Amino acid sequence: MDPETSAIVEEIRDRATSPKLGGPRFVDETMAARADRIEQDPRTAEQLASDVFAELLRAGSAADPASLLGDDIPAVRVLVTLADLKAGVGAAYIEGQSTPVSLATAERHICETGFQQLLFDAERRPLDLGRIKRLFSKKQRLALYARDGGCMFPGCTRPASWTEAHHIRHFKRDRGETNIDDGILLCRHHHRLVHDQGWEFRNRVIDGVMRFEIIPPATVDPRQTPRLLPPKSLAYRRLLATTAG
Repeated sequence: MDPETSAIVEEIRDRATSPKLGGPRFVDETMAARADRIEQDPRTAEQLASDVFAELLRAGSAADPASLLGDDIPAVRVLVTLADLKAGVGAAYIEGQSTPVSLATAERHICETGFQQLLFDAERRPLDLGRIKRLFSKKQRLALYARDGGCMFPGCTRPASWTEAHHIRHFKRDRGETNIDDGILLCRHHHRLVHDQGWEFRNRVIDGVMRFEIIPPATVDPRQTPRLLPPKSLAYRRLLATTAG
């Protein structure tokens, strides 16, 4: 399938199966109850995905998407830098897909659905919540999706839709704030591992860019040498490459 089609199909599959495979936990009671039902479903993840697609095909446009896929319709999020869009040269990326798409594709989506601008500099401060709220907002999570591109734990390939937002400075222990610079995406498995085994993160500015490092516990690395974490978002990598210096 082309990247646009793959993005829709994979999001539907992930929504149908991620609770069974260790997807993100939910605070909303309705979504949490739905996730519990999927976890307890005796079908395998493959059987569940197959049945969901069969039901969607049978029901067609009359299907209630909320009953199968949650409270949002499947979306295709196209990420592109403003510089590329203005210049008409470069590439765009569909969230969760590794194959770049043309700028014409990005422009078509902007024409059809509009766009939301994310600024990767001090101007994004309105998305910061400080200590007013513990949980990251939906807008903040979209910004983290665009920046991190998936679970940031080394070697993990879970997409952004399977992740939870982790406070780099713990909300209670460190009096951390619910701000973009203090958030990082982790899948459910690695979020638990980080808390249970004592992995730590830190953020610092390197060459004018906020970067993130992971510090292993002494049981893994007695010297606890920080490891620089590259962003997994191809669009954000392009932004860093085209604005270097």
